Amino acid sequence: MDSRILCSFYRCTIERILTGCITAWYSSCTALNRKRKALQRVVKAAQHITRTELPSMEDLYTQRCRKKATKIIKDPSHPSLQTVLPAAVWPTINLQLQASMEQSLYGCEKFQIALLPSVYGIEFIVALVGNLFALCLLVVRERRNWHTGVVLSCNLAISDLLYILTLPLLIIYYARGKDWVFGDAACKIERFLFTCNLYVSIFFIMAISVNRCVALAWPFFTRSHVQPAHAKAVSVIIWSAVGVISCPVLKFSSTCRDQHDFNKTLCVSFCHHVQKDEISHFAYKLFLAVFGCLVPFLVTFTSYCVVIRVVWKNVNITMLEKRKVALLVTSVLVLYAISFLPYHIFKNYYLYLKIQNTTTCWVYKMYQVTKGLATLNMCIHPLLYMAVFDSIRVACCGKSSEDNTGVVMRK
Repeated sequence: MDSRILCSFYRCTIERILTGCITAWYSSCTALNRKRKALQRVVKAAQHITRTELPSMEDLYTQRCRKKATKIIKDPSHPSLQTVLPAAVWPTINLQLQASMEQSLYGCEKFQIALLPSVYGIEFIVALVGNLFALCLLVVRERRNWHTGVVLSCNLAISDLLYILTLPLLIIYYARGKDWVFGDAACKIERFLFTCNLYVSIFFIMAISVNRCVALAWPFFTRSHVQPAHAKAVSVIIWSAVGVISCPVLKFSSTCRDQHDFNKTLCVSFCHHVQKDEISHFAYKLFLAVFGCLVPFLVTFTSYCVVIRVVWKNVNITMLEKRKVALLVTSVLVLYAISFLPYHIFKNYYLYLKIQNTTTCWVYKMYQVTKGLATLNMCIHPLLYMAVFDSIRVACCGKSSEDNTGVVMRK
């Protein structure tokens, strides 16, 4: 019989019977006790039959006790603890659990240190060149046609450039093995700018999408009533709102000593180990995910449903205009699919597991991957500008036959 089948039978039946009772009486047996030796002989016989390395009785007992103790410690209402442990002991126990979890994640940080410096380095070069190029073309070639789309896109490019300038600090930080040498103030500013850039990007993409939707669905209303002054007012509102909701980042983020190497200083979004503060931080991140990502996504998705419906039904729209709309919709869908949504999902899942002291290595690694993808949005934004502005598209791709006929889409 296959050894894998025999091993599965042993783990599901014999080992289960053994572990079902050893927690109660196994520790009372001495090393020389015949019962303990007899149980170990059962394991050795199973190893010989299955031709597979199996955990010893000592390992089974230790694993069982630790698992049981962890479950009891996580439940303050457990009856066995009400009279055994005073309330003052619980903070110490929670810290020990958290330290144990951080120790298990310490090996996973090698993946983060190997991944993020190269990712941030590539994104820094691509995003800096792309956004500077786009901003120059917007200011130079679109200055005579300073419509609402130009205003919104310029704000988006400025937001990207502000955060791009902080990426070298992160590259140095991770290249040094997560050692922050720029001080607490720079750490808070970097975290604040990251949060601002992320949600300013999301809200300006939403504004560009709504602007495009209104321009296509109600063109006469747009030409008569939608003015650049309205886009400027919307820009001020977006910057103000994002600045307000990002302010708690300045409170939560800070530098702290690495528990595994006291010579290193970490720059993290949350450093304190107080359970109440940790829950508050998690609630704040959930608020950002809902208000800063989910709501704009629903508005953007609705806008593009209207855009696709109008383009599909209107036979007068040229192929060039349909390609531009397709590029715009594709760019935004790619942004949400690989940048915004995965980051918020894995970030909040990681924080939730961290509160429960059950974070696993694969969740931590996926969270680090999505951190790199979150900054990728700055590299995709130039594609968004190409879909909105003919000058940028022509500068990058050249003129098409329909450009020569003067058929262009205006807001």
